[in-house]
Amino acid sequence: GMQRACEIEAVFELLVSAQIDFIVLKGEALARTYYANAHHRQRSDVDLLFADKANAEKAANILRARGYARSNTLRGEFVGLQFTCSKGLTDNHAVHFDIHAAISDYLWFARRLPYFELRGRTEQVVVGSSRVNILDPVFLLLHAAVHHAVNRRANIHDRLIWLYDIKLLCESLSEEQWRELRLICKEKDLSQTLLEALCSARMVLTLQTPAELLGQLQFSALTERAFIDGSEKRWQIYAADFLQNPGLGNKLLQLKEHIFPDREYIAAKYQLDEPRWLSYYYLKRLWQGAIKYSR
Repeated sequence: GMQRACEIEAVFELLVSAQIDFIVLKGEALARTYYANAHHRQRSDVDLLFADKANAEKAANILRARGYARSNTLRGEFVGLQFTCSKGLTDNHAVHFDIHAAISDYLWFARRLPYFELRGRTEQVVVGSSRVNILDPVFLLLHAAVHHAVNRRANIHDRLIWLYDIKLLCESLSEEQWRELRLICKEKDLSQTLLEALCSARMVLTLQTPAELLGQLQFSALTERAFIDGSEKRWQIYAADFLQNPGLGNKLLQLKEHIFPDREYIAAKYQLDEPRWLSYYYLKRLWQGAIKYSR
């Protein structure tokens, strides 16, 4: 409602005033550009991408000072790339900001789409009294495809609202932009990622794409070096992240951060008052993780 919209505008103004650079992603960005009215695009949260963890933490501190509570997430160099800050409003609604320190929690994707490159592909829109950055149409569609691939693991990738976003973005691209997108996907080994997103959308919606595009993407996908396809399990994606992480020290740190998070995280996750139960809950988390990531 109006209260939520005013709160979002106020937060944007605070971030801009603090000179923290960020990009508005996904539903919030699309609602303000590709839908006739912003309220036509339902969204439960506001996704913001920051240059790195330091800037993400600065934003979190501003939100905390405004009364937001932060979700309990893993913390480290290779984990905790996304967390949520939430605040209740007086009309029984809440505002949620998803804070991203990288475009994806999966390092395989994050390395292919670094912030400095994405920031160079942004446009500005006016929200309240602020001008904020959103991705240009080519990279909005590319990110929608990555988002589709990531959510395939949870089997929620084919939500109609996300597929309709893809449809609107496809309708906005010029022939030159399609050519550019295809070349970017080929360069970054993301042809299969885009192909799967477009095919999912085509199953239920009419898409406007160049006639030869799908064949070109299929051909490019044949030679992709390290593609993570839709059939792979989550543990296989993390294994790919691990294998591509340079240096033994980085690999060991990555393992530690995933398998042995800090005590505060475990205590908060399982609401522990007695530290003597920590070992049991570390083992419980390992077991639950083994089941979750084998799916």
